[in-house]
Amino acid sequence: AGHLQGLNKERYLQYRLQFFSLDPYSQPNLQSMSFFAAGAYPTNRPTLEVQTGETSVDVTSFSTDSNRPAGTEIKYILSPNSGANWLWFDGGSWLASNQSYGQASTAADIAANIAGFDDFADAQGYTGTFKWRAFLHSDTGSATPELTSVTANVIPGTVTLTAPVANERI
Repeated sequence: AGHLQGLNKERYLQYRLQFFSLDPYSQPNLQSMSFFAAGAYPTNRPTLEVQTGETSVDVTSFSTDSNRPAGTEIKYILSPNSGANWLWFDGGSWLASNQSYGQASTAADIAANIAGFDDFADAQGYTGTFKWRAFLHSDTGSATPELTSVTANVIPGTVTLTAPVANERI
């Protein structure tokens, strides 16, 4: 296997392949050939997922820092219970996600509607550790989305003491 060097980044590649054989009774043939465009970004929407979430009762904000050149996007799904269930904002309400790019939300949509995330999760009985997953999308692979940071402010679970009252002792 050889390396092709000195190629520019044009859309087309020309090559010449010469066959020869030392055996006059056999004809060489090509079984397969493949090329990899070095530097091309995958178009199958790779994901990033936080491995250790935050135990929370309430997520108060969600923000990201990213670079999204033309033809790219980054979308997210959120989990209120360690990845057992994933949610997305569909433009009108929070819903269960099938964990695909098609059922994921932009950071702007999540940030603008994060208050309803906990309400929906609580109504479904989802509690536990907050996690996020990002889908990095490139239309053609010629441009690369870059996710620099994700910040989610969470209020951890609290304990409310109801007894003892005043001078009572436990």
